Amino acid sequence: CQQQKIRVLALNVEAEVTARVRNKGLVALSKEERKRLVLDADGFLADCLAPSFPEYADSVLRPSFDAHLKMGMFQDDTASFQKFVENRILWDETMASAAARYLYRNPETLMLGLVGGDHVKTGHGIPARIERILENLGYDNARTASVALNPSWKLYSNSKKLVALDKVESKSSLLSRGSLLPAKVAREEGWGGPPPATHHPFSDIVWFS
Repeated sequence: CQQQKIRVLALNVEAEVTARVRNKGLVALSKEERKRLVLDADGFLADCLAPSFPEYADSVLRPSFDAHLKMGMFQDDTASFQKFVENRILWDETMASAAARYLYRNPETLMLGLVGGDHVKTGHGIPARIERILENLGYDNARTASVALNPSWKLYSNSKKLVALDKVESKSSLLSRGSLLPAKVAREEGWGGPPPATHHPFSDIVWFS
């Protein structure tokens, strides 16, 4: 990046903040921190309250939590899992907010983000969050695409749950900008531009090299 003079943008939340939320939950954040880290508070809350969120937490976040359990990082109880989920969604929302903030200020910029596979899965992943934030800021036709680079079999090991979750997300989507509105319905509803994008439960593109 330095040789090609490509600007690098840090997206992640500070380690001290994630450690605090991991131990105490989102209540550990001050009002000032919430305002600084979460650009679209209403959208963030709506995402957490979406009918598909519990299944997202179970199918995407639970396996990651179980892996952390084996490393002795958490207790195997409901409260620990809840704090883990709160930490992860704050992590994803913060990265999406940082990316959206930069893109909103630099609308002609093409941004490439490097994140782990779980962070892009389903309509609750970072790409979908970026689109939702930008659209709620009034950004026209915000679009993202995720690419899985040389994924292992583990990416697809829980495929049935993710496909089922994708169906739940599609059914529960509202007829509003940023929802998973099918193209046919979009035309019938009189959308002037392209319909809101959908997000593959794994990634939009799989790239093997």
